[in-house]
Order: sequence, then structure tokens, then C-alpha cells
Amino acid sequence: MHLGHTQHPRKRRGHLSLIIPVLAGPTGAGKTDLVNSLDPERFEIISLDSRQIYRYLTIGTAAPNPETLKYIKHHLVGIIDPDQTFTAMEYRQMALASIQDVIDRNRIPMLVGGAGFYLQMLITGPFDFEEDPEIRNRVKGMEHSERLELLLQKDPECIVATGESPSQGRIHPNDAYRVERYLIMVLSTNKTMKELWEQKRNEPGSGFDFQGLFLYPGEEVLWQRLEIRASEMIEQGILEEARSCRQRFGSCPGLKILGYPEALSCVDGDMSKEELKERLWIVHRQYARRQRIWFQKRSYVKFVDSLNSVDLEEAAINLFSGPGINH
Repeated sequence: MHLGHTQHPRKRRGHLSLIIPVLAGPTGAGKTDLVNSLDPERFEIISLDSRQIYRYLTIGTAAPNPETLKYIKHHLVGIIDPDQTFTAMEYRQMALASIQDVIDRNRIPMLVGGAGFYLQMLITGPFDFEEDPEIRNRVKGMEHSERLELLLQKDPECIVATGESPSQGRIHPNDAYRVERYLIMVLSTNKTMKELWEQKRNEPGSGFDFQGLFLYPGEEVLWQRLEIRASEMIEQGILEEARSCRQRFGSCPGLKILGYPEALSCVDGDMSKEELKERLWIVHRQYARRQRIWFQKRSYVKFVDSLNSVDLEEAAINLFSGPGINH
């Protein structure tokens, strides 16, 4: 299989960017088996997962097991404790450093995961604006409802309507972090988020382009796999994992990620294990659907319903050593 390029490489400061291959997809799509079949002397994995950054939460996040980590080197897996926060900007900085490190050692870095926002941050970079400290402090002191009301007054177009999906410069009203961040940006710059995104498109990027595949076997197959996955999480000990984490770190950011609020409800006796299995299945289906919708709007990934390791390696090598290369 020869996939070629999903789009023409962008020019950066007078030269072509180096293309970094991407294998995206939801939990249950089959990414782990493919990673375990890659040549570890040639490839290293840069995690593109906003949940697997946490230590001690391996079951609920489907983090690579010790055998996988021993077989092929992974970057940005299990790097912070559950009581720590981790921003997309921090991810960008660490991911770009890891990518360059892998390249410097004459190997191919491959991004693997399903965190579209992390990938978007790698592609577009942070917003370059002068933050007003007084505005920041004022916004930080507001409740979410107050921030949302003010943002709707200043920039109503940046909030999506019911049924719409978030996109560049447009966010869901329940996204507390980005409502706060966008309000600070809008008030500090006196510009709308649409104007700020237009300004960003003309700024130089990281020197890398990111292209590749989104593995999606179809809803029927994926739903079946996620149902099995929900049972496996319970059998493997997600309840013990959630209980232990809460005892050690309290109510922390790590326990707010997908699956753990439900697991703690079961720990506390608010639902049975059978009800937990159903809830885990539902929330992972919903998350997978959101991932599919988000990536469908991105021209730099091609959807495939099946893939083998030989085809993946060929596609990755073709992208990495294709016309985007600049060394």
C-alpha cells in the first residue's frame, strides 16, 4: 500500500517541512497491535494521548503494558502523577523535543493516539499575544457561568451551538478550561477568536508537518471491541486502581478523565459492576464518536478501516522520507 501524501507539505521560512507520520484512532481500533509489530530499531513512539500521561492509571487509560514499553520505546507515557495538571502547551514542548531527539538518533518518530487537540497544538502552535495580568486575575476570579456569559457577549461566534462540533476558534460552552483561556485572550487583545486564528495561520510553525492515518474499523466492530474492553477493565482491576489513586492523591485531575468517575461511583456503592460495565461502554463509545467526527474534518489524515504492520511501516517511511524532508 502506497499512501503518498494527504496534502502538499507547507513551506516554513523558505524550506519544506519534515513530515512526521501519525497513527491516530480511538481505543479499540487496533493501534497497540500495530505498534507491537513495528521495527523497534527503526521506530519510536511519541504518545498522542491526553490520558496516558498519568502514572498509576494504566488500566483505565489503556496505557501500553511493560512488555510493549520494553519492546519499543515510548515517549510521554506515565510522565506525571495524577494530582498534577498538564497543558497542551506543555505537551507541545515535550513532544517536539522528543521528536527531535528521535530524529537526531536516526530513527523515525511516529505519533500514536487519539488526542486531536494535542495534534492541533503541534500543528498550529500556541497563540502569540500579550496577556494582561489584570484581566487574567479578574477572569481567574470568576465562576464558569460568569466567564461564559461574558465570552458570549464579547465573541458569541466562538461558542458552538447544540449539535455542532468544536473547531478552530470555536469551543463547547461546557469546556471550562478553554472558556477561561479564550476569554482572557479576547479581552487582552480586543480581537475575536476567529481573528486570532486568522493571524496564527500566517505565523511560522515548528518546522514539522504531521500526516498519516486514522484507524477506524467501523462502528459495529469498534462497539463490540469496546464492550469487551469495558469487561476487561473491570477484570483487570480499574476499581482497585481508582480506589488506590484516590486514597493516595485525593480528588485529583487524573481521576476526572474518562472512566474513572464511573469507577469511583462503583467503588462508593452507587452502581453495580454490571452497571459500571454498561457505563464504561457508553462513555468510550461517545468518546470514540467525538474523535471520529473531529478527525474527519482534518485533511492531514486518511481514514482506513484496516491496516497491517507492513503497510503501516511503508506509509510511515514514505511520509517521513518523502518530498517534505529538509535534511
